[in-house]
Amino acid sequence: MVFITEHDLRLAKTEHHKSFFVKKIYAHRRDPDTNIFLSHSHHDKDLALGIKYVLEKLDYTIYIDWLDSNLSPVTDITTAKALKQKVNESDLVLLLATNNALKSRWVPWEIGLADGLKSPDRIAIIPVADSTGVHTKNEYLQLYQSFEYNSKEELIVKSSIQTAKKSDGIILESSSKADILVKDFLKKRH
Repeated sequence: MVFITEHDLRLAKTEHHKSFFVKKIYAHRRDPDTNIFLSHSHHDKDLALGIKYVLEKLDYTIYIDWLDSNLSPVTDITTAKALKQKVNESDLVLLLATNNALKSRWVPWEIGLADGLKSPDRIAIIPVADSTGVHTKNEYLQLYQSFEYNSKEELIVKSSIQTAKKSDGIILESSSKADILVKDFLKKRH
């Protein structure tokens, strides 16, 4: 399994840079009415700007909290209420899953919030490998779809493992959904 790298995202915001990731995401059809909430660690602002740059070039609207001039720089209940509203209003929630994001206090809350407000097919994880090529996994994030490259080097949204409740407890079963191309995931669904 091949992940998007921190290096790709840092370079993505460079106008002339055409990394493997940028070339693959640019190949997708645009749906300019899609609003995306980007959950991430503030320690990864440069990576968030990379994904924002790429998706905005495709005419998607990306919400990043620290770029919102209506939010106070000091987090409080108003911040939580505003983020809750933004998650609710978004068509998609993407998590930039870096090592920093997995240590964040806000990221698990945002994903839990999205889980309660959105259909599971409206949430996706973007696993980001660090400079050594390693991506640290988290158990609960495996519930969601994730961006990955397949064997044909197509950027896909890989289906997740879903949980199903049985009378004798909770069991895991494979999702019946097939992996889909990112372009199909990024389409707005009504």
